[in-house]
Amino acid sequence: MALLSEVPGWIPKEPGDTGEPRRWLGWRREEILQGLPGFAGVLDASLARLIAEGLAFNAGLGTWASAAGQEQWALTDFGLDCLHLLEATRHFRSGAEA
Repeated sequence: MALLSEVPGWIPKEPGDTGEPRRWLGWRREEILQGLPGFAGVLDASLARLIAEGLAFNAGLGTWASAAGQEQWALTDFGLDCLHLLEATRHFRSGAEA
């Protein structure tokens, strides 16, 4: 979940494109696997579980990238809230044990 909360990468520019650089709306599969190489065998199941719980969604649906089959995974607001609570709990527990 922490990876999906980070800012996604830049969209490669097309030749002759003079517009401002743009970022993907979410993380593409290959970028997730670059950041978490051990997830290759469980990525689909992990994403399915996050989606089922309302924690993540395909931010690329309805965009030009989705027509090309580019999934762009991101956390929902609920997913971000849950991640922040988990991180706060971890920091609280590590501080209490010190």
